[in-house]
Amino acid sequence: MAESSGSRRGRIDLTDIALRARDGCTRLADVDLSIDAGERVAIAGPNGAGKTSLLQILFGRLRPSRGMVSIDGRDLAGIPHAERGRLFAVVAQGEIPDGRLTLVEYVGLGRIPHHRRCAPERHARVVMDACEKVGLSGLAPRRLSSLSGGERQRAAIARAITQEPVVLVLYASGEGHLVSWPVEAEVIGVILGP
Repeated sequence: MAESSGSRRGRIDLTDIALRARDGCTRLADVDLSIDAGERVAIAGPNGAGKTSLLQILFGRLRPSRGMVSIDGRDLAGIPHAERGRLFAVVAQGEIPDGRLTLVEYVGLGRIPHHRRCAPERHARVVMDACEKVGLSGLAPRRLSSLSGGERQRAAIARAITQEPVVLVLYASGEGHLVSWPVEAEVIGVILGP
């Protein structure tokens, strides 16, 4: 998420959120959470606590059984998917993109929400700038299958940067970390600034 200020977009409010699974089990109950624009938030807890469900509700992948999610006062359920793609970018651990894609093709997928909204030259510039920000500009023509795991994770982050989102979600499910701590700190510093 970006720096906080009165004019920044990205305030998220979850109000009275509940989630009941198909098997009837309650996964989340009575969740109220407000995240100001620019605020950095970590959600942690034991396995089965509902972290993944909460994140997926936050960015609209799951609908809650009860309650409302809003971004900047707008009900997320009423925001078209194409616009959500300009509001949220999600970098998930363990994503397995098609290895036949080149780095620049994969990173360029982040521009899909902006299709026909700006000139092709701008799209290309945004993609190359994102590759440079995460330290991959020299690898642009290489296929994803030839990149290391860390390079692929940086590519996923570059793809998210090209979306030019209001909210960036770095999502690590299960055991382990999104990326190694030194890389994560460096890349998050590039994305968020000082």
